[in-house]
Amino acid sequence: MKDEKVHEIYSDDNTDKLYNTSEGYNTNKVYNTNKVYNTNKVCVTNRKLVKAYAENTGEVGLRPEFAKAYAENSGEVDTDTEFVKTYAKNTSEADYTKRGGEMFQFSPFLEKISEVVKKKPAFIILREKDLPPGIYKKLAAKVLEICNGAGVPCVLHYFYKEAIELGVKKIHLPLHVLEQMAESEKNYFDIIGVSIHSVEQAKRAEELGASYITAGHVFVTDCKKGLAPRGLGFLKDVCENVDIDVYAIGGISEKNMDDCISAGARGVCMMSGYMK
Repeated sequence: MKDEKVHEIYSDDNTDKLYNTSEGYNTNKVYNTNKVYNTNKVCVTNRKLVKAYAENTGEVGLRPEFAKAYAENSGEVDTDTEFVKTYAKNTSEADYTKRGGEMFQFSPFLEKISEVVKKKPAFIILREKDLPPGIYKKLAAKVLEICNGAGVPCVLHYFYKEAIELGVKKIHLPLHVLEQMAESEKNYFDIIGVSIHSVEQAKRAEELGASYITAGHVFVTDCKKGLAPRGLGFLKDVCENVDIDVYAIGGISEKNMDDCISAGARGVCMMSGYMK
């Protein structure tokens, strides 16, 4: 086993802080030490899925405070909120008009996050990389507030500079982004997760200091329409070739998650199961 530091995702009843425990350990595993948490399940967000599900089922059901914010942020009322001003600074007026409804329907999403944290996933990855950086930062601040209140760790995704600005030390990145980061930027983070799609990428991520990786897509998923799944054999190969935690992703459900654990995965990442 390599002589490396251990990284823990640790939560207790009073904090959502992530601690790096480095004395006397020789592994580089990601652990969640709070036993009340479901350490096998990770929530990966998708606000568009929340929006689509609400529209298709009519189950929007917003509480009054969310309904008011939803109306303001979706353009259903004439408003000049700070949120709108921030968006305007990051996009053109034409783009705001065209995409305002899509980009501002954050209140149903935030309500969904409030539901998710009650289920106590190991952690939540805020994967909304289509947003402009400034809007992602704004959304992240709101999600972090919810997660911190529930004691559920939140890992930001892709926007590492915004994570640094927010003081967040947990980040999930595409491999190519990690490869381009300066050492000083990487060293800022206590936890770095990386998305990989091959054994070679998994090894490279570990070499670059990844704390954990997500490997996929394992099963058929609507998120990768037309692309054949890599399967459990791929997942097993990845797990056998790295000494960091591996989380399976892609088409994961309650029905197949145990197969992923049997293949060597530390846990699984679920999107639809949490967002619908």
